Amino acid sequence: MVNRYWAAFWLVGFIYGTSFLLNAIALRELNSLEIGFLRYGLAGIGLLAIVWYQKRPFPRDRKSLMELALIGLGNHTLPFGLIVWAQTRVDSGLAAVFMATAPLYSLLVAHFIFEDERMTPQKVLGVFMAFTGIVLLSSRSLQEGGLSGSFFGEAVIIFAAAISAIATIYSRRVIRNKPDAVVMSTGAMLSSAIMMLAASFVLAGVQDGSVPAFLTGLSANIWLTMLVMAVVNTLLANTLFYYVIRGLGASRSTMVTYVFPPVSLVLGAVFLHEVIDARIIFGTFIILSGLAIVNMQLEQSFAPIHRMLQETR
Repeated sequence: MVNRYWAAFWLVGFIYGTSFLLNAIALRELNSLEIGFLRYGLAGIGLLAIVWYQKRPFPRDRKSLMELALIGLGNHTLPFGLIVWAQTRVDSGLAAVFMATAPLYSLLVAHFIFEDERMTPQKVLGVFMAFTGIVLLSSRSLQEGGLSGSFFGEAVIIFAAAISAIATIYSRRVIRNKPDAVVMSTGAMLSSAIMMLAASFVLAGVQDGSVPAFLTGLSANIWLTMLVMAVVNTLLANTLFYYVIRGLGASRSTMVTYVFPPVSLVLGAVFLHEVIDARIIFGTFIILSGLAIVNMQLEQSFAPIHRMLQETR
């Protein structure tokens, strides 16, 4: 039985790793807002069907709806939109590596908010190592293209990861009194899809007075890509992640963070011909080592909302 949980663990890591490759493919015909709308819109509709079929109560009061909208904004709309936009400048593999640092920012923010999440010498060491890896990877981009090249895109991804950290802290406060995670995910995804749809129309109108690309016709390959992102990378992956948590525990489940960056790097090199040099390998190793040191001390209180960070990938 344990082998099944580990098989699911590796499958989740692989699926999360493919997200950045799929983003790069979708960017051939869509912008980041349109990709986000289709991904979270399709996934949200799927979850809504489950909620309706199982007759789960959906919140209708203004406070709960506002909370869902804020979670959707912080966990999906802003970080996902920024990450996918940054992938127009940053290779998909490197984007995954930088996004893997998101738990570090949650740790730093939580230190000032929660008494039970204070920094320890071991956590400080892990954070220092991870940021050393970030500096190493960023220095490569800075040398190649200056501030306006991929370095700027990497900075945007780091900013997106920080937004996810703040949203994670807020989500932790909210979900303490919201036992139904399926309903919470449904509301957050649908609210995010609505925001991205509205922003897509505004952006298209400002640029050339047109409408979003998905209304004018997409190739079959892009529609298939978006369907895979919604069904496999969102619905299936997060369902499997809950399954892994139940079987292996919260602490082991969070180790999926160490799996998807190498997967993304390899997929980017194989399918998109992205370059992997010694600096990328060494920098990625330092970042993941720092995350491992930090994760040794992370409390299980963050594990229930770890999935929300994964959903931006």
